[in-house]
Amino acid sequence: LPLLLAFAPTIAVAAWVPEDLHLWLVSVALPISLLSLGGGWRSRRRPVPLVLGSTGLLFLLTAVVAFGGTTADAPLTMLGSVALGYAHILNWKQRHGR
Repeated sequence: LPLLLAFAPTIAVAAWVPEDLHLWLVSVALPISLLSLGGGWRSRRRPVPLVLGSTGLLFLLTAVVAFGGTTADAPLTMLGSVALGYAHILNWKQRHGR
């Protein structure tokens, strides 16, 4: 899902996409990510994935709410998606001992 969000602006240019798609994607990503990051925090107590993931979610929300439809939308979405994706990777690595 974070990679899909990172490419959302490109997909929107290449094909017709509803104007509120970004909002819907963030609405789905937010609860899933909060559950995942929260679960990682409860079981491993590592702050980096939680802080990085929360920052990514904040960037994604800011892109939708404050900058939707402007030139700042795409960079914020991409930064947020990368941060959130990396947080999930860190959680996964820590869970599987890698």
